[in-house]
Amino acid sequence: MKPAQCAFRSFVDGQRCQRPALPNPESQGYCILHAPWDGKPMNKFQKAIEEIIQEAPNNQNTCDFSECYFPPNYDCFNLIDALVKFDCCFYRSTFFGEANFTEFSFYGEANFGKAIFSKKADFAETTFSKEARFEEAIFFEETYFTRATFYRNANFYNVLWGS
Repeated sequence: MKPAQCAFRSFVDGQRCQRPALPNPESQGYCILHAPWDGKPMNKFQKAIEEIIQEAPNNQNTCDFSECYFPPNYDCFNLIDALVKFDCCFYRSTFFGEANFTEFSFYGEANFGKAIFSKKADFAETTFSKEARFEEAIFFEETYFTRATFYRNANFYNVLWGS
């Protein structure tokens, strides 16, 4: 029997996710990328992230992490292969834990539009070589862009800053 399809529909284009839904009740019918569940298996989540990175050359050189739910214990360093090679889209993504991008270099465009950062977001000493978009992002806790370098446009329109 074929596993159920992820219940997620993109807010951007209305397309349904093609990944299989996780069997756990906590996943609420969503796949490993879209399940808003803290206990999702990290190895399966990282495997799905790596698949997105591998698909980037066939996706206009873009790693599309849009609308993903990054679990609290996710290490953003695992994204480094994507950041140094491709445009990265985190549009409407949610980071449940700390999002530590300290000293990273985004060589392509970086889109964090409408992303939600539930905990500390650290972009200190981060380099953005192309456009960086954070419009309408929500930062609930401490946020750092100390000594970040923006070589192109940086859009922080309508950002909500927490405490």
